[in-house]
Amino acid sequence: MKRLRLSGTMLGLTVLLGACTGGPMPPPTTHSLTVKLDGVASAPVTVMNTTTNASVFSGTLEGSKTFASLKAGDVFKVEGGAVNGYTTPGAQTVTLDADKTVTLGYESTPTPTALNLARIQGMLPGWTFGAAALGVYFSLSGTVVDATSPTITSTGRVDSGLPTPGRLGSFLEGCTFNGERSTLDFGAELPEILAFSRQSDFLGTVTEQTSDGRPVTRLYSDTNATFTGTATCGTTELDLRLNLTRGWNAVQITELPTTTARNHYNVSSIEAGASVTLGFKRAEESSQVYFRDESPLTLRPGASATRDALFTQMGGLSGEVTLETDVPGIRVSPAKLTLTPLSGQSLPGVARRLIRTLEAQTRGLQAQTLGTTLTLTAEANAPAYTGPLQIIVRKGGTPVGGGTLPSVTVAAPAVRVYADPTRLTFLPQGETAEVTVTAFSENGFSGVTTLTLTGLPTGITASSETVTLGDGASAAVTLRLTASADASVGDFQGQVGGPAVQTLYGTPSTVAGKVTPRRTLLGDGAVTALTLASNGDLWGLQGGYVLQIRNQQVISRVALGDGVNGQALRVGPDGSVWASGTGSRALYRLAQGSVQTFPVGGYGDPTAPLSFGVDSAGRAWFMFFDGFNVPQLRRLNPITGEIVTIPTVKSASSGVAVTNDAAGEYVLFAAGDGTLVRVDTTTGASVASASPLYLGGMGRVRAYSLDRQGQLWVAVSGPDATLNRLNLADLSVAQRVNINGVANAGDGYKQVAVEDGETAWFLRQKALVRLDLATGAQEYVALEYSDHDLHSLSLAPGAGTAYTFGFQSSQPAPEYLRVQR
Repeated sequence: MKRLRLSGTMLGLTVLLGACTGGPMPPPTTHSLTVKLDGVASAPVTVMNTTTNASVFSGTLEGSKTFASLKAGDVFKVEGGAVNGYTTPGAQTVTLDADKTVTLGYESTPTPTALNLARIQGMLPGWTFGAAALGVYFSLSGTVVDATSPTITSTGRVDSGLPTPGRLGSFLEGCTFNGERSTLDFGAELPEILAFSRQSDFLGTVTEQTSDGRPVTRLYSDTNATFTGTATCGTTELDLRLNLTRGWNAVQITELPTTTARNHYNVSSIEAGASVTLGFKRAEESSQVYFRDESPLTLRPGASATRDALFTQMGGLSGEVTLETDVPGIRVSPAKLTLTPLSGQSLPGVARRLIRTLEAQTRGLQAQTLGTTLTLTAEANAPAYTGPLQIIVRKGGTPVGGGTLPSVTVAAPAVRVYADPTRLTFLPQGETAEVTVTAFSENGFSGVTTLTLTGLPTGITASSETVTLGDGASAAVTLRLTASADASVGDFQGQVGGPAVQTLYGTPSTVAGKVTPRRTLLGDGAVTALTLASNGDLWGLQGGYVLQIRNQQVISRVALGDGVNGQALRVGPDGSVWASGTGSRALYRLAQGSVQTFPVGGYGDPTAPLSFGVDSAGRAWFMFFDGFNVPQLRRLNPITGEIVTIPTVKSASSGVAVTNDAAGEYVLFAAGDGTLVRVDTTTGASVASASPLYLGGMGRVRAYSLDRQGQLWVAVSGPDATLNRLNLADLSVAQRVNINGVANAGDGYKQVAVEDGETAWFLRQKALVRLDLATGAQEYVALEYSDHDLHSLSLAPGAGTAYTFGFQSSQPAPEYLRVQR
């Protein structure tokens, strides 16, 4: 069962009290106390000064009375006496530290009546609106229909019949019922009972309640029916105890406590003849403004135009209201209106509709609302404008409603600016970016103007650019945005502005941007390898050059040799820097700014890098493979140039990667059966792990990584991709993490850098992935440009990771370094 509620745009009224002060004045010695009655014309009232225990007033008070010259600071008690047929308000105590007003509110005591299922009968408590009308809102048809004999008397008495709804809906549609019932379902309507002034102004909602406190809801049924059981309707559960007759019925709907996510209600019939009283929930005071003519309106500076307007009075709004517009430079007159109290109006007619289109509402209210002619005037210096104009209605300074003209134009000479709303300008910290906008001459503008961006966050500045426009001309203007080195990373917006710039015709003039983390230009060409040295320097390979990077600045660039394209890079435990590359089977060692070249021979893919380890003595270890015989582990001494073969307990199946531990005591490689072989770099002794990291032919070692604590991690690919922290003492796995979510998703990964036992970084082609090794949670850091690729990855100095990226290009393009914490 779905119950559609009545909706509206009713604005609350709040009284704003203020005090104006001038120059220094002595504090007043007396104040006044005003006592007002609400709900009754007269009542017995006593006013007592409890500070002095003296009586100020005792007798019958008519309407209101002000007691002047009362001593400041004294405490007064105001108490209303009993009035027949009304509830007596509670006593009120005030301290007279200023002029004060006390209102005693009386509400008529409702007299119970016997429940008539087909009628609404009784007295509305606190009724002050005079003669009015009762309407019934039917949600299924979206209409308000007059009740039979709809009159509400000036004293609030109601005796009205309920009309038959024009449309019914299935009561149990979409529900599953369990219990006993006399019929499968029935057509139903749940109405709202509403009160309107005779001018169709919505005053509030009429409610009913039994003398024993049960809320009454009216329910129409198209048949006699009984239901005893439970209906489950989506996320709502209904306990039904219904005994319905064809026509109007009364039910009680009560929310029940529940321990599940379902809403739980009891819906039970209320017997005819039950003792009931009426209640009245007053609508919030508001006034909606409707224009008979909503066609586009154009004003030139200094000119005026008129439009006929209709003002509704919801919730009994009356008295003086002020009018204003929300468009700078346009004023409305009259600036004040007096809305006559509804009880004093005598225009005929009752409510016909509440939910209707604006056109229908305008037609329906022509003889039932306050009508007036509004004059809209554009000041002589009004700026150019195109867009909607809202009339704002205020009472006591508080907005209580309004209305809108959809299209108003102030045709002043101006500059209109267009900024592409689909373009996002990326602005790295410490850099400058350009954004281009288009300026248009409007309404005869001719001359020079200045454009800039306003509303930018701290740390971002914009240039100011001048542009000369002829009448009807346009021009492209390039503005420069600059981010400070410490500008906050994230999205920002700036509004194109200037002395003559106006927002016209809804043209977008907002520039959207995003501050991205600092980046360092490394020169042209992809950096294919990156590694962190123990002193905090980063080393990288860019084409045939080795880069040394300190504090995110390139401090040296050394060439490896002609025709060499560096691919693999390692800083040994002794601080020596080694590299290998494609195009030759050689190892390269940096020595005091020069490069030593060591041909190592062997067979292999000329485009694949030679992977190697470095021991504590600065010697390089690599896997030699001639394409025919069993691969051999070999050791290169850079001092003598001697290359020796080291026998191992197991052999590799090809020229696999070789790595070293943090101290250079061991080098390791993967044997053909998936086990790891550890070689002591001092003695040459080797051992193999008891268990393979992967099954032969079903996986491979993808990468090695040393974390900040010197722990060695091995990334294994295959059907079950894992990241494994090794115990070097026995080659067992001390920590194993499943990385299928990274390795076997999308384009997988190219490189990995492990920070510690909690965090690892993976390099994809288009994004950096941070993996929480405890929870498996992934955090993606995407590149800002779709035509950029990530190229290399390393631990960063201190914390986080460092990575390089640049444009996809067959020719060398600018390459950047960025640190991600």
